[in-house]
Amino acid sequence: MDGVLKHKNILITAPENYTQKLGLLFKKEGAKIWQYPAIKTYINPDLSSLKKQVLKLNKNTLVMLPSRMAIEAFFKAYKQISPQPDLSEIKFFAFGNDQNYLKDKYDISVAYQPEETGPNGIVTHLKSTKKTDKILVLAPKVIGVPEPDVIPNFIHDLKSIGMQPIKIQAYITEANDFKNTSLIKAINQNNLDLICFTSTTEIMALLKAFPLKTIQNIPIACFGPYTGQNAQKLGLKPVYIGQKYGDFKDFIIGIKQLFD
Repeated sequence: MDGVLKHKNILITAPENYTQKLGLLFKKEGAKIWQYPAIKTYINPDLSSLKKQVLKLNKNTLVMLPSRMAIEAFFKAYKQISPQPDLSEIKFFAFGNDQNYLKDKYDISVAYQPEETGPNGIVTHLKSTKKTDKILVLAPKVIGVPEPDVIPNFIHDLKSIGMQPIKIQAYITEANDFKNTSLIKAINQNNLDLICFTSTTEIMALLKAFPLKTIQNIPIACFGPYTGQNAQKLGLKPVYIGQKYGDFKDFIIGIKQLFD
């Protein structure tokens, strides 16, 4: 499969921190990368609600950190409060590779690593082992496009098993405007070989900027099953959907097989 991505024009729409890592892997395969984040994410400037909840944390409260920015928001709030709860008593949950990020940067191990490390796996685990009702969920405030259904569905599923989720908008996810004229031309003239999406919000942002029919003419790949399912709901037909949540290298291998 070596060389199958050489000179392929691939657009990556992920936020900058993910785009750089994924783009580097594609470049090593010889692909021509268009790096244009469809969204930007940043910590909510108002962390007052989050700080109030962090102050209340104890061994009977779970914490769900569904993204890397959620992790950063939590620890920014934690550093600004006093007294600080003992984090060794708190059970944390995270999705995919963010579990490793949480451990590597903050020396926090997740309470459980289900085989399916997305929302459904967490809910299934909690349903069978539930010893407490309260779970703090750090969610995004979405600006510029409708909120994807991943976190709302997760909240709904938690309630369905008797949990009491406390949803806090800890960070912002905002759609970017597409201003790169060369990229706009490449999309409109169908000069891309592939678009890679890592989240539903990216898809929504792109569909806000371009007609659905235009994007339907370009092959798309989705980083995980939730993004893939939502792409289909939005009228797209992914040619590849990654199954290993949080594994960029596996994603690249799957795409190479697609072009082989």
